[in-house]
Amino acid sequence: MYTPEEIRISHPTTFDKCLLKKENQDSHLPCREKEHMVEPKSSSIISYINSILPLAGTLKETDQGYLYLDIANEYITSIIPFFEDPSVDLPPYYEGTFRDGAHISIATPEEEKKLFSPLPIGEAFSFSITGCFRAKLLFDIENKYVWYFTISSEELTSLRTSVGLSPLPNGESFYITLAYKKTFLSLNDLITDAGQSRISLSESAILLNKLRNLE
Repeated sequence: MYTPEEIRISHPTTFDKCLLKKENQDSHLPCREKEHMVEPKSSSIISYINSILPLAGTLKETDQGYLYLDIANEYITSIIPFFEDPSVDLPPYYEGTFRDGAHISIATPEEEKKLFSPLPIGEAFSFSITGCFRAKLLFDIENKYVWYFTISSEELTSLRTSVGLSPLPNGESFYITLAYKKTFLSLNDLITDAGQSRISLSESAILLNKLRNLE
């Protein structure tokens, strides 16, 4: 049985399906380092959310069978300014194949195939924010950190168990991917990381070209 306390200390290990994970790697490998850090402005951010934003969303499904709770885009666009950092940017899914904006992942297409009853698409479900955290990414040479909200929702856990799934996705917390911090803002940053062997020479060349195009 899950409890709200377990949800608060359970952190996601993958973000946006590991969008920039290197090829031929196990899809279940974590996309972040084990350590996660509480965002220093977490209290202010959560207070803002509780006073301004709706703590509910609408259940939706993509053509591929990806189930998610559609929430207000302000969960991202109005929060990023709190960081006061030009290198903090929107999550990649705003530009990728998944363009539905802010959301909470409910079930993967693989899980959707195992459901023994249909889900109530279009219905509203409530949730609460339990924390705002930052973690360092793995396998991602363009983004250094990811920010995310952990989510508590008895309604969402009951939804999953009612159709034969485990209470929580991957045994972890529901979450909202909030923002990414770019790894390199300058050529000096790139040279430093390459010198420390964080990235390969080929990856350095790719990023160097990108930096030159921004000048």
